[in-house]
Amino acid sequence: MLGLNHTLVSEFILIGFSAFPHLQLMFFLLFLLMYLFTLLGNLLIMATIWGERSLHTPMYLFLCALSISEILYTLAIIPRMLADLLSAHHSIAFVACSNQMFFSFTFGFTHSFLLTIMGYDRYVAICHPLRYNVLMSPHACACLVAWSWVGGSVMGLVVTMAIFHLTFCGPNEVQHFFCHVPPLLKLACTASMQTANRSAVSEFILIGFSAFPHLQLMFFLLFLLMYLFTLLGNLLIMATIWGERSLHTPMYLFLCALSISEILYTLAIIPRMLADLLSAHHSIAFVACSNQMFFSFTFGFTHSFLLTIMGYDRYVAICHPLRYNVLMSPRACACLVAWSWVGGSVMGLVVTMAIFHLTFCGPNEVHHFACHVPPLLKLACGEDVPVVAKGVGLVCITALLGCFLLILLSYAFIVAAILRISSAEGRHKAFSTCASHLTVVIVHYGFASVIYLKPKGPQSLEGDTLMGITYTVLTPFLSPIIFSLRNKELKVTMKKTLLSKLLPQNS
Repeated sequence: MLGLNHTLVSEFILIGFSAFPHLQLMFFLLFLLMYLFTLLGNLLIMATIWGERSLHTPMYLFLCALSISEILYTLAIIPRMLADLLSAHHSIAFVACSNQMFFSFTFGFTHSFLLTIMGYDRYVAICHPLRYNVLMSPHACACLVAWSWVGGSVMGLVVTMAIFHLTFCGPNEVQHFFCHVPPLLKLACTASMQTANRSAVSEFILIGFSAFPHLQLMFFLLFLLMYLFTLLGNLLIMATIWGERSLHTPMYLFLCALSISEILYTLAIIPRMLADLLSAHHSIAFVACSNQMFFSFTFGFTHSFLLTIMGYDRYVAICHPLRYNVLMSPRACACLVAWSWVGGSVMGLVVTMAIFHLTFCGPNEVHHFACHVPPLLKLACGEDVPVVAKGVGLVCITALLGCFLLILLSYAFIVAAILRISSAEGRHKAFSTCASHLTVVIVHYGFASVIYLKPKGPQSLEGDTLMGITYTVLTPFLSPIIFSLRNKELKVTMKKTLLSKLLPQNS
Protein backbone atom coordinates (compact mmCIF):
# COMPACT_ATOMS: atom_id res chain seq x y z
CA MET A 1 0.00 0.00 0.00
CA LEU A 2 2.83 2.41 0.78
CA GLY A 3 4.63 1.83 -2.49
CA LEU A 4 2.25 4.11 -4.38
CA ASN A 5 2.22 6.92 -1.94
CA HIS A 6 5.30 7.61 0.13
CA THR A 7 7.77 10.40 -0.68
CA LEU A 8 11.01 8.81 -1.85
CA VAL A 9 12.97 11.61 -0.16
CA SER A 10 12.89 11.29 3.65
CA GLU A 11 15.97 13.47 4.13
CA PHE A 12 18.10 15.93 2.18
CA ILE A 13 21.86 16.26 1.83
CA LEU A 14 23.10 19.84 2.23
CA ILE A 15 26.07 20.11 -0.16
CA GLY A 16 27.07 23.49 1.27
CA PHE A 17 30.80 24.11 1.00
CA SER A 18 31.76 20.55 -0.01
CA ALA A 19 33.34 21.95 -3.18
CA PHE A 20 36.01 23.61 -0.98
CA PRO A 21 37.27 20.76 1.26
CA HIS A 22 40.59 22.46 2.08
CA LEU A 23 38.91 25.73 3.09
CA GLN A 24 36.23 24.34 5.38
CA LEU A 25 38.18 24.81 8.61
CA MET A 26 38.97 28.40 7.65
CA PHE A 27 35.31 28.98 6.74
CA PHE A 28 34.26 27.49 10.09
CA LEU A 29 36.50 29.82 12.13
CA LEU A 30 35.56 32.87 10.05
CA PHE A 31 31.79 32.23 10.21
CA LEU A 32 31.97 31.29 13.90
CA LEU A 33 33.66 34.61 14.74
CA MET A 34 31.17 36.55 12.63
CA TYR A 35 28.25 34.69 14.24
CA LEU A 36 29.53 35.31 17.78
CA PHE A 37 30.06 38.98 16.91
CA THR A 38 26.49 39.14 15.55
CA LEU A 39 25.10 37.60 18.74
CA LEU A 40 27.17 39.73 21.11
CA GLY A 41 26.52 42.92 19.13
CA ASN A 42 22.76 42.46 19.13
CA LEU A 43 22.69 41.36 22.77
CA LEU A 44 24.74 44.44 23.69
CA ILE A 45 22.30 46.70 21.83
CA MET A 46 19.33 45.06 23.61
CA ALA A 47 21.01 45.28 27.06
CA THR A 48 21.91 48.93 26.51
CA ILE A 49 18.37 49.87 25.47
CA TRP A 50 16.85 47.82 28.30
CA GLY A 51 19.14 49.34 30.95
CA GLU A 52 18.97 53.00 29.88
CA ARG A 53 15.59 54.62 30.51
CA SER A 54 16.37 57.54 28.16
CA LEU A 55 16.40 55.02 25.30
CA HIS A 56 12.89 53.73 26.08
CA THR A 57 11.49 55.42 22.97
CA PRO A 58 9.75 54.01 19.86
CA MET A 59 12.89 54.19 17.70
CA TYR A 60 14.90 52.09 20.14
CA LEU A 61 11.99 49.72 20.82
CA PHE A 62 11.99 48.93 17.11
CA LEU A 63 15.78 48.58 17.13
CA CYS A 64 15.50 46.12 20.03
CA ALA A 65 12.87 44.10 18.13
CA LEU A 66 15.12 44.19 15.05
CA SER A 67 18.01 42.77 17.10
CA ILE A 68 15.80 39.94 18.36
CA SER A 69 14.71 39.07 14.80
CA GLU A 70 18.36 39.06 13.64
CA ILE A 71 19.42 36.76 16.48
CA LEU A 72 16.61 34.33 15.71
CA TYR A 73 17.19 34.48 11.95
CA THR A 74 20.87 33.60 12.30
CA LEU A 75 19.99 30.95 14.91
CA ALA A 76 17.79 29.21 12.34
CA ILE A 77 20.64 28.85 9.83
CA ILE A 78 24.21 29.40 11.06
CA PRO A 79 24.61 26.80 13.89
CA ARG A 80 23.55 24.06 11.45
CA MET A 81 25.92 25.41 8.81
CA LEU A 82 28.83 25.48 11.30
CA ALA A 83 28.11 21.90 12.37
CA ASP A 84 28.13 20.75 8.72
CA LEU A 85 31.51 22.40 8.15
CA LEU A 86 33.04 20.09 10.78
CA SER A 87 31.05 16.98 9.90
CA ALA A 88 31.25 14.46 7.09
CA HIS A 89 27.50 13.83 7.28
CA HIS A 90 25.40 16.71 5.94
CA SER A 91 21.95 15.09 6.00
CA ILE A 92 18.90 16.92 7.32
CA ALA A 93 15.53 15.27 7.96
CA PHE A 94 12.57 16.26 5.80
CA VAL A 95 10.66 17.82 8.73
CA ALA A 96 13.81 19.57 10.05
CA CYS A 97 14.35 21.06 6.58
CA SER A 98 10.78 22.39 6.49
CA ASN A 99 11.17 23.82 10.00
CA GLN A 100 14.40 25.57 9.02
CA MET A 101 12.72 27.12 5.99
CA PHE A 102 9.72 28.25 8.05
CA PHE A 103 11.80 29.94 10.75
CA SER A 104 14.29 31.50 8.34
CA PHE A 105 11.49 33.03 6.25
CA THR A 106 9.52 34.04 9.35
CA PHE A 107 12.40 35.92 10.94
CA GLY A 108 13.64 37.22 7.58
CA PHE A 109 10.30 38.78 6.66
CA THR A 110 9.80 40.03 10.22
CA HIS A 111 13.16 41.81 9.86
CA SER A 112 11.94 43.43 6.61
CA PHE A 113 8.64 44.53 8.18
CA LEU A 114 10.46 46.02 11.18
CA LEU A 115 12.77 47.99 8.87
CA THR A 116 9.65 49.34 7.14
CA ILE A 117 8.15 50.37 10.49
CA MET A 118 11.40 52.08 11.48
CA GLY A 119 11.17 54.13 8.28
CA TYR A 120 7.59 55.08 9.17
CA ASP A 121 8.73 56.04 12.69
CA ARG A 122 11.34 58.44 11.26
CA TYR A 123 8.75 59.86 8.86
CA VAL A 124 6.33 60.63 11.72
CA ALA A 125 9.12 62.05 13.92
CA ILE A 126 10.34 64.46 11.22
CA CYS A 127 7.17 65.27 9.23
CA HIS A 128 4.60 65.22 12.08
CA PRO A 129 6.56 65.96 15.29
CA LEU A 130 3.55 67.42 17.15
CA ARG A 131 1.53 64.25 16.60
CA TYR A 132 4.43 61.87 17.28
CA ASN A 133 3.44 60.94 20.85
CA VAL A 134 -0.09 60.11 19.68
CA LEU A 135 0.77 58.24 16.48
CA MET A 136 3.66 56.37 18.09
CA SER A 137 2.15 55.71 21.51
CA PRO A 138 3.32 52.61 23.43
CA HIS A 139 0.12 50.84 22.40
CA ALA A 140 0.62 51.70 18.72
CA CYS A 141 4.31 50.67 18.80
CA ALA A 142 3.55 47.34 20.47
CA CYS A 143 0.84 46.65 17.86
CA LEU A 144 3.21 47.50 14.98
CA VAL A 145 5.88 45.16 16.36
CA ALA A 146 3.35 42.42 17.01
CA TRP A 147 1.92 42.67 13.51
CA SER A 148 5.44 42.48 12.08
CA TRP A 149 5.89 39.15 13.83
CA VAL A 150 2.46 37.92 12.80
CA GLY A 151 3.13 38.99 9.20
CA GLY A 152 6.51 37.25 9.23
CA SER A 153 4.92 34.06 10.60
CA VAL A 154 2.23 34.12 7.91
CA MET A 155 4.82 34.61 5.15
CA GLY A 156 6.96 31.80 6.56
CA LEU A 157 3.94 29.51 6.75
CA VAL A 158 2.73 30.27 3.22
CA VAL A 159 6.16 29.72 1.62
CA THR A 160 6.93 26.57 3.62
CA MET A 161 3.55 24.95 2.99
CA ALA A 162 3.77 25.80 -0.72
CA ILE A 163 7.23 24.20 -1.07
CA PHE A 164 6.69 21.15 1.13
CA HIS A 165 3.39 20.24 -0.47
CA LEU A 166 5.42 19.42 -3.57
CA THR A 167 6.62 15.88 -4.18
CA PHE A 168 10.35 15.11 -3.93
CA CYS A 169 11.19 11.89 -5.77
CA GLY A 170 14.99 12.20 -5.75
CA PRO A 171 17.84 13.04 -5.99
CA ASN A 172 18.06 14.66 -2.57
CA GLU A 173 21.22 16.78 -2.79
CA VAL A 174 20.50 20.44 -1.98
CA GLN A 175 23.10 22.67 -3.58
CA HIS A 176 23.15 25.09 -0.67
CA PHE A 177 24.19 25.23 3.00
CA PHE A 178 20.58 25.44 4.24
CA CYS A 179 17.06 24.61 3.04
CA HIS A 180 16.42 27.44 0.61
CA VAL A 181 13.65 27.67 -1.99
CA PRO A 182 15.50 27.69 -5.39
CA PRO A 183 17.64 24.56 -4.81
CA LEU A 184 14.66 22.70 -3.34
CA LEU A 185 12.47 23.59 -6.31
CA LYS A 186 15.06 21.97 -8.58
CA LEU A 187 14.56 18.69 -6.68
CA ALA A 188 10.75 18.67 -6.87
CA CYS A 189 9.17 16.14 -9.24
CA THR A 190 7.32 17.02 -12.41
CA ALA A 191 3.90 15.52 -13.15
CA SER A 192 5.39 12.68 -15.21
CA MET A 193 7.87 11.82 -12.46
CA GLN A 194 5.07 11.56 -9.87
CA THR A 195 3.02 8.88 -11.61
CA ALA A 196 4.61 6.05 -9.60
CA ASN A 197 4.92 8.08 -6.44
CA ARG A 198 1.98 10.44 -5.99
CA SER A 199 -0.45 10.19 -3.12
CA ALA A 200 -3.34 7.82 -3.68
CA VAL A 201 -5.46 10.37 -1.76
CA SER A 202 -5.81 13.75 -3.51
CA GLU A 203 -9.04 14.63 -1.69
CA PHE A 204 -11.08 13.55 1.30
CA ILE A 205 -14.79 12.86 1.67
CA LEU A 206 -16.30 14.42 4.79
CA ILE A 207 -18.98 11.96 5.91
CA GLY A 208 -20.33 14.42 8.48
CA PHE A 209 -24.03 13.91 9.15
CA SER A 210 -24.65 11.45 6.29
CA ALA A 211 -25.81 8.89 8.88
CA PHE A 212 -28.80 11.17 9.60
CA PRO A 213 -30.25 11.89 6.11
CA HIS A 214 -33.72 12.81 7.39
CA LEU A 215 -32.33 15.25 9.96
CA GLN A 216 -29.94 17.18 7.73
CA LEU A 217 -32.33 20.03 6.93
CA MET A 218 -33.14 20.41 10.63
CA PHE A 219 -29.43 20.35 11.46
CA PHE A 220 -28.78 22.98 8.78
CA LEU A 221 -31.41 25.38 10.13
CA LEU A 222 -30.36 24.82 13.74
CA PHE A 223 -26.63 25.28 13.10
CA LEU A 224 -27.25 28.24 10.79
CA LEU A 225 -29.24 30.05 13.49
CA MET A 226 -26.61 29.25 16.11
CA TYR A 227 -23.82 30.41 13.78
CA LEU A 228 -25.59 33.69 12.96
CA PHE A 229 -26.23 34.27 16.66
CA THR A 230 -22.55 33.59 17.40
CA LEU A 231 -21.46 36.09 14.74
CA LEU A 232 -23.97 38.76 15.78
CA GLY A 233 -23.28 38.26 19.50
CA ASN A 234 -19.53 38.63 19.10
CA LEU A 235 -19.85 41.55 16.68
CA LEU A 236 -22.21 43.28 19.13
CA ILE A 237 -19.70 42.77 21.98
CA MET A 238 -16.89 44.20 19.81
CA ALA A 239 -19.01 47.18 18.67
CA THR A 240 -20.09 47.94 22.24
CA ILE A 241 -16.50 47.86 23.54
CA TRP A 242 -15.26 49.92 20.61
CA GLY A 243 -17.99 52.57 20.97
CA GLU A 244 -17.93 52.99 24.76
CA ARG A 245 -14.81 54.73 26.09
CA SER A 246 -15.44 53.50 29.63
CA LEU A 247 -14.86 49.94 28.35
CA HIS A 248 -11.42 50.74 26.91
CA THR A 249 -9.71 48.73 29.63
CA PRO A 250 -7.48 45.61 29.51
CA MET A 251 -10.32 43.26 30.51
CA TYR A 252 -12.48 44.36 27.58
CA LEU A 253 -9.54 44.52 25.18
CA PHE A 254 -8.99 40.82 25.88
CA LEU A 255 -12.72 40.15 25.51
CA CYS A 256 -12.66 41.90 22.14
CA ALA A 257 -9.69 39.75 21.04
CA LEU A 258 -11.54 36.66 22.29
CA SER A 259 -14.57 37.58 20.15
CA ILE A 260 -12.34 37.96 17.08
CA SER A 261 -10.77 34.53 17.68
CA GLU A 262 -14.23 32.94 18.07
CA ILE A 263 -15.51 34.51 14.86
CA LEU A 264 -12.47 33.28 12.93
CA TYR A 265 -12.61 29.82 14.54
CA THR A 266 -16.22 29.28 13.54
CA LEU A 267 -15.52 30.76 10.09
CA ALA A 268 -12.90 28.07 9.51
CA ILE A 269 -15.37 25.23 10.13
CA ILE A 270 -19.09 26.05 10.16
CA PRO A 271 -19.71 27.55 6.65
CA ARG A 272 -18.18 24.45 5.09
CA MET A 273 -20.26 22.21 7.37
CA LEU A 274 -23.46 24.09 6.46
CA ALA A 275 -22.69 23.79 2.73
CA ASP A 276 -22.16 20.03 3.09
CA LEU A 277 -25.51 19.64 4.86
CA LEU A 278 -27.24 20.91 1.70
CA SER A 279 -24.95 19.20 -0.82
CA ALA A 280 -24.66 15.65 -2.09
CA HIS A 281 -20.91 16.11 -2.72
CA HIS A 282 -18.82 16.32 0.44
CA SER A 283 -15.32 16.18 -1.04
CA ILE A 284 -12.56 18.52 0.16
CA ALA A 285 -9.17 18.91 -1.54
CA PHE A 286 -6.05 17.71 0.27
CA VAL A 287 -4.63 21.25 0.59
CA ALA A 288 -8.02 22.70 1.61
CA CYS A 289 -8.25 20.06 4.33
CA SER A 290 -4.80 20.95 5.68
CA ASN A 291 -5.69 24.67 5.59
CA GLN A 292 -8.90 24.04 7.52
CA MET A 293 -6.99 22.10 10.16
CA PHE A 294 -4.33 24.81 10.47
CA PHE A 295 -6.80 27.67 10.90
CA SER A 296 -9.13 25.77 13.24
CA PHE A 297 -6.23 24.79 15.53
CA THR A 298 -4.67 28.26 15.29
CA PHE A 299 -7.83 30.09 16.35
CA GLY A 300 -8.80 27.37 18.84
CA PHE A 301 -5.51 27.53 20.72
CA THR A 302 -5.45 31.34 20.45
CA HIS A 303 -8.82 31.25 22.22
CA SER A 304 -7.34 29.10 25.01
CA PHE A 305 -4.32 31.37 25.42
CA LEU A 306 -6.56 34.46 25.57
CA LEU A 307 -8.71 32.85 28.29
CA THR A 308 -5.50 32.23 30.25
CA ILE A 309 -4.46 35.88 29.87
CA MET A 310 -7.92 37.00 31.00
CA GLY A 311 -7.46 34.92 34.15
CA TYR A 312 -4.10 36.60 34.74
CA ASP A 313 -5.73 40.00 34.21
CA ARG A 314 -8.33 39.27 36.91
CA TYR A 315 -5.57 38.00 39.23
CA VAL A 316 -3.59 41.24 38.86
CA ALA A 317 -6.73 43.39 39.24
CA ILE A 318 -7.79 41.72 42.51
CA CYS A 319 -4.49 40.65 44.08
CA HIS A 320 -2.28 43.58 42.97
CA PRO A 321 -4.66 46.53 42.33
CA LEU A 322 -2.02 49.19 43.01
CA ARG A 323 0.30 47.75 40.34
CA TYR A 324 -2.48 47.03 37.84
CA ASN A 325 -1.84 50.05 35.58
CA VAL A 326 1.83 49.18 35.35
CA LEU A 327 1.51 45.41 34.87
CA MET A 328 -1.42 45.74 32.45
CA SER A 329 -0.27 48.80 30.51
CA PRO A 330 -1.47 49.18 26.89
CA ARG A 331 1.92 47.96 25.71
CA ALA A 332 1.83 44.88 27.96
CA CYS A 333 -1.75 44.06 26.91
CA ALA A 334 -0.94 44.38 23.20
CA CYS A 335 2.09 42.10 23.67
CA LEU A 336 0.03 39.49 25.53
CA VAL A 337 -2.62 39.45 22.80
CA ALA A 338 0.02 39.29 20.06
CA TRP A 339 1.82 36.39 21.76
CA SER A 340 -1.50 34.56 22.06
CA TRP A 341 -1.93 34.79 18.30
CA VAL A 342 1.68 33.80 17.66
CA GLY A 343 1.32 30.85 20.07
CA GLY A 344 -1.90 29.76 18.38
CA SER A 345 -0.23 29.97 14.95
CA VAL A 346 2.71 27.87 16.12
CA MET A 347 0.37 25.22 17.58
CA GLY A 348 -1.66 25.16 14.37
CA LEU A 349 1.50 24.82 12.29
CA VAL A 350 2.98 22.03 14.44
CA VAL A 351 -0.20 19.93 14.44
CA THR A 352 -0.97 20.45 10.74
CA MET A 353 2.56 19.67 9.56
CA ALA A 354 2.71 16.58 11.77
CA ILE A 355 -0.56 15.20 10.36
CA PHE A 356 -0.08 16.11 6.70
CA HIS A 357 3.45 14.74 6.55
CA LEU A 358 1.88 11.32 7.06
CA THR A 359 1.02 9.08 4.12
CA PHE A 360 -2.64 8.62 3.13
CA CYS A 361 -3.07 5.55 0.97
CA GLY A 362 -6.86 5.30 1.04
CA PRO A 363 -9.71 4.98 1.83
CA ASN A 364 -10.41 8.72 1.99
CA GLU A 365 -13.67 8.91 3.96
CA VAL A 366 -13.30 11.18 7.01
CA HIS A 367 -15.93 10.32 9.61
CA HIS A 368 -16.36 13.89 10.75
CA PHE A 369 -17.79 17.17 9.43
CA ALA A 370 -14.35 18.83 9.43
CA CYS A 371 -10.70 17.86 8.94
CA HIS A 372 -10.04 16.82 12.52
CA VAL A 373 -7.03 14.91 13.82
CA PRO A 374 -8.48 11.59 15.13
CA PRO A 375 -10.47 10.61 11.99
CA LEU A 376 -7.54 11.61 9.73
CA LEU A 377 -5.11 9.53 11.78
CA LYS A 378 -7.35 6.51 11.14
CA LEU A 379 -6.81 6.99 7.39
CA ALA A 380 -3.01 7.36 7.56
CA CYS A 381 -0.72 4.45 6.78
CA GLY A 382 2.86 3.76 7.78
CA GLU A 383 4.88 2.81 10.82
CA ASP A 384 5.15 6.38 12.13
CA VAL A 385 1.38 6.89 12.59
CA PRO A 386 1.30 5.76 16.27
CA VAL A 387 4.27 8.01 17.09
CA VAL A 388 2.66 11.03 15.40
CA ALA A 389 -0.68 10.30 17.08
CA LYS A 390 0.94 10.20 20.53
CA GLY A 391 3.05 13.27 19.78
CA VAL A 392 0.13 15.40 18.56
CA GLY A 393 -2.03 14.24 21.46
CA LEU A 394 0.72 15.05 23.95
CA VAL A 395 1.28 18.53 22.48
CA CYS A 396 -2.43 19.39 22.47
CA ILE A 397 -3.12 18.03 25.96
CA THR A 398 0.00 19.71 27.40
CA ALA A 399 -0.98 23.09 25.95
CA LEU A 400 -4.60 22.88 27.09
CA LEU A 401 -3.72 21.46 30.49
CA GLY A 402 -1.01 24.09 30.97
CA CYS A 403 -3.48 26.89 30.22
CA PHE A 404 -6.09 25.35 32.50
CA LEU A 405 -3.64 24.95 35.40
CA LEU A 406 -2.50 28.58 35.05
CA ILE A 407 -6.14 29.68 35.19
CA LEU A 408 -6.73 27.50 38.26
CA LEU A 409 -3.65 29.00 39.90
CA SER A 410 -4.88 32.52 39.15
CA TYR A 411 -8.26 31.77 40.68
CA ALA A 412 -6.69 30.12 43.73
CA PHE A 413 -4.94 33.42 44.49
CA ILE A 414 -8.12 35.36 43.61
CA VAL A 415 -10.27 33.32 46.02
CA ALA A 416 -7.67 33.73 48.76
CA ALA A 417 -7.64 37.50 48.19
CA ILE A 418 -11.46 37.72 48.12
CA LEU A 419 -11.79 35.80 51.39
CA ARG A 420 -9.58 38.42 53.06
CA ILE A 421 -12.07 41.17 52.15
CA SER A 422 -14.07 42.02 55.28
CA SER A 423 -17.38 43.19 53.76
CA ALA A 424 -19.78 40.84 51.97
CA GLU A 425 -20.51 43.57 49.41
CA GLY A 426 -16.79 43.92 48.62
CA ARG A 427 -16.41 40.16 48.18
CA HIS A 428 -19.45 40.03 45.89
CA LYS A 429 -18.21 42.96 43.80
CA ALA A 430 -14.73 41.43 43.41
CA PHE A 431 -16.06 38.02 42.42
CA SER A 432 -18.67 39.46 40.02
CA THR A 433 -15.88 40.73 37.76
CA CYS A 434 -14.66 37.13 37.35
CA ALA A 435 -18.00 35.33 37.02
CA SER A 436 -18.40 35.54 33.23
CA HIS A 437 -14.79 34.55 32.54
CA LEU A 438 -14.93 31.63 34.99
CA THR A 439 -18.18 30.36 33.44
CA VAL A 440 -16.72 30.46 29.90
CA VAL A 441 -13.58 28.66 31.13
CA ILE A 442 -15.69 25.88 32.67
CA VAL A 443 -17.70 25.49 29.44
CA HIS A 444 -14.64 25.68 27.17
CA TYR A 445 -12.45 23.24 29.10
CA GLY A 446 -15.37 21.04 30.06
CA PHE A 447 -16.15 20.28 26.41
CA ALA A 448 -12.44 20.14 25.48
CA SER A 449 -11.81 17.52 28.19
CA VAL A 450 -14.63 15.38 26.80
CA ILE A 451 -12.90 15.42 23.41
CA TYR A 452 -9.23 15.04 24.39
CA LEU A 453 -9.45 13.08 27.64
CA LYS A 454 -12.25 10.63 26.84
CA PRO A 455 -11.27 7.01 27.52
CA LYS A 456 -10.44 4.82 24.56
CA GLY A 457 -12.99 2.18 23.76
CA PRO A 458 -15.59 1.06 21.23
CA GLN A 459 -17.83 3.95 20.26
CA SER A 460 -19.93 4.87 17.23
CA LEU A 461 -18.53 7.18 14.57
CA GLU A 462 -21.85 9.05 14.62
CA GLY A 463 -21.33 9.68 18.34
CA ASP A 464 -17.92 11.24 17.66
CA THR A 465 -19.49 13.50 15.03
CA LEU A 466 -22.25 14.69 17.34
CA MET A 467 -19.72 15.18 20.15
CA GLY A 468 -17.72 17.41 17.81
CA ILE A 469 -20.65 19.83 17.70
CA THR A 470 -20.04 20.72 21.37
CA TYR A 471 -16.75 22.52 20.75
CA THR A 472 -17.31 23.77 17.18
CA VAL A 473 -20.87 25.13 17.43
CA LEU A 474 -22.14 25.02 21.01
CA THR A 475 -19.17 26.55 22.87
CA PRO A 476 -18.84 29.59 20.53
CA PHE A 477 -22.65 29.97 20.69
CA LEU A 478 -22.69 30.07 24.51
CA SER A 479 -19.69 32.35 24.96
CA PRO A 480 -21.27 35.70 23.90
CA ILE A 481 -24.43 34.82 25.85
CA ILE A 482 -22.44 34.23 29.03
CA PHE A 483 -20.39 37.42 28.69
CA SER A 484 -23.51 39.46 27.87
CA LEU A 485 -25.58 38.16 30.79
CA ARG A 486 -22.93 37.60 33.47
CA ASN A 487 -20.95 40.82 32.96
CA LYS A 488 -23.06 43.61 34.49
CA GLU A 489 -21.09 46.54 33.05
CA LEU A 490 -21.14 45.09 29.53
CA LYS A 491 -24.83 44.17 29.81
CA VAL A 492 -25.83 47.70 30.90
CA THR A 493 -23.74 49.32 28.15
CA MET A 494 -25.15 47.01 25.47
CA LYS A 495 -28.69 47.70 26.64
CA LYS A 496 -28.05 51.45 26.63
CA THR A 497 -26.49 51.29 23.14
CA LEU A 498 -29.34 49.22 21.71
CA LEU A 499 -32.00 51.47 23.22
CA SER A 500 -30.29 54.60 21.90
CA LYS A 501 -30.25 53.07 18.39
CA LEU A 502 -33.78 51.65 18.46
CA LEU A 503 -35.45 54.52 20.33
CA PRO A 504 -33.55 57.70 19.45
CA GLN A 505 -34.69 60.72 21.46
CA ASN A 506 -36.22 63.59 19.56
CA SER A 507 -34.08 66.66 19.76
